[in-house]
Amino acid sequence: MSVLAQFAVNGIVAGSVYALIALGFALIFTASRVFHFAHGGVYTLSAFAGYTALVTFKLGLVAGFLAAILVAAIIGVLINILLYEPMKAGGVSPFVAMISSFGVLIIITHMTAMVWGSNPVVLSRGGQTTVYRLGSIYTTDAQLLIIGFAAALAIVLYVFFRHMRLGIAIRAMGNDSELAEVVGMPAKRLRNISFIVGSALVGISAMLIGLNVGIIDFNMGMDIILMATVAMIIEGTAKTPAVRLSCEPPVYDEAQLTSLILAGHTGSERIAVRDLNRQISGLLSAVVIRKIREQLAPGLPIDVAMSRPHSILARFECT
Repeated sequence: MSVLAQFAVNGIVAGSVYALIALGFALIFTASRVFHFAHGGVYTLSAFAGYTALVTFKLGLVAGFLAAILVAAIIGVLINILLYEPMKAGGVSPFVAMISSFGVLIIITHMTAMVWGSNPVVLSRGGQTTVYRLGSIYTTDAQLLIIGFAAALAIVLYVFFRHMRLGIAIRAMGNDSELAEVVGMPAKRLRNISFIVGSALVGISAMLIGLNVGIIDFNMGMDIILMATVAMIIEGTAKTPAVRLSCEPPVYDEAQLTSLILAGHTGSERIAVRDLNRQISGLLSAVVIRKIREQLAPGLPIDVAMSRPHSILARFECT
């Protein structure tokens, strides 16, 4: 039982970080309808930015987190401004945008290796790690920091997307961006804000994982983006505060839809599912699927996850 309890704690720690990464990933997808593989590159670059502030210049833990968040937010919004927005204005298909995003991931990954080297580096705040014992369970201060960060950010994001006007506007735009623009919402600005928030989340996650594991390397974004993809496929974009999924969305006429989207509620939640399914089916090749299987339990049917991106547990949630 003690071994199972320890595994459970370790799983909570890992799941907390993956949830933050997947949340930012899903938020960006909700706003832009682009499968943002470059999110992994932003994750890698922010980790090394935090490393530079914390280890190289010895500015302290807070400065390390601020550097990671700032770099992640800037790079994320620049990718949207310089790549996705021109593509959207030119009518480029989401599949082409997704392929371009994968190219940006590769570019950032290799640029990171050129600047910081291809060998793993140690990310440590200095001093000894404090280990706490709770009965038969052992945990570290870094792991407690991860759980605390994840819980606090989950509450903040819930309040933001449920009760603040800006968060409600982002949710409404994610459900129907064209109608949101028609009724006067600043869609481009909302997409930029979504990229800033989603990228900031991955910057925090990069520092948390780096401090917990103790090392970072230039290729770390490749694996983490696959885990975020799997988390979003299994749990569904509807599980994020940015978008909700109903089993059978109600049908509205244009007048009803306009009033609902202004209030931040709409019945077109399945849009995200349809776009996600199309994009995933187009890009995830047998090689990528094999890499995903390596991260999951051997018996998990990936084909089911691929065919039901809204949630492989949806039949238990809907009546």
